[in-house]
Amino acid sequence: MASTSTVDATNLVNQGAEARVYRIRQDEKNVIVKERFSKKYRHPTLDALLTRKRINSEAKCMARAKGAGVDTPTIFRVDKHTSRLYMEDIGTLSVKLFLWANCSTPNPLARATAATSSSVCSTGNTTSSAAVTPNNSAATNSNATYSPDCLRICQDIGRAIAFMHTVDVVHGDLTTSNFLLRTPENTIVAIDFGLSYVSSLIEDKAVDLYVLERAFLCTHPSSGPLFSQVLETYASQYKQGPAVLQRLEQVRLRGRKKLAFG
Repeated sequence: MASTSTVDATNLVNQGAEARVYRIRQDEKNVIVKERFSKKYRHPTLDALLTRKRINSEAKCMARAKGAGVDTPTIFRVDKHTSRLYMEDIGTLSVKLFLWANCSTPNPLARATAATSSSVCSTGNTTSSAAVTPNNSAATNSNATYSPDCLRICQDIGRAIAFMHTVDVVHGDLTTSNFLLRTPENTIVAIDFGLSYVSSLIEDKAVDLYVLERAFLCTHPSSGPLFSQVLETYASQYKQGPAVLQRLEQVRLRGRKKLAFG
């Protein structure tokens, strides 16, 4: 693949704890480059081994999920020497931004409750079980309204996770920021498989859903009906879905105890 743009700071789009993301131009199209950087606190040999293992795991889990019917960015190249993944550029519209723009909470009290919930989730300084229970007022306020597109996108998320779990891919970092929308159809694309791994354990899949539930509560307060769409579709599309949801109840209970007692 001939390069018409180099990977440098001028192309940086985002940086997380494990990797930097760049947008470059190659072969007359935009390409996303995800580069895992070394950790100076690790021994160089161990660091190189872990980095290579994780980039391979990410690429394999993406391919495995795509083979199961999940829309993921097409991988153009895996460069093990530079620890880079070259991928299709989907764009920048995330499900998070879409839900913020298209889901409304008209009741002023509900908006205030939502703001309080977001603050609590961002600081992590709560000892209340309400912060994690989907049936509290912040999560399920009946005055929240949702467009058909919002509900459909949440159903698509549930379906995508069901397809992943069917082939034992555990994403590890399910949030509404890690689902992009492919325009103009607004179909969802799962991204950022940096923490993904293969597991057949019901527990691991329940925790995967719990992470997403926490993300919904913290990022989209009053979104109980939206997350219900995720779970209902998930259970209908995955044979072991009901067992995973049953285990999810236990994971929630452990989460409440941890928040309450430390």
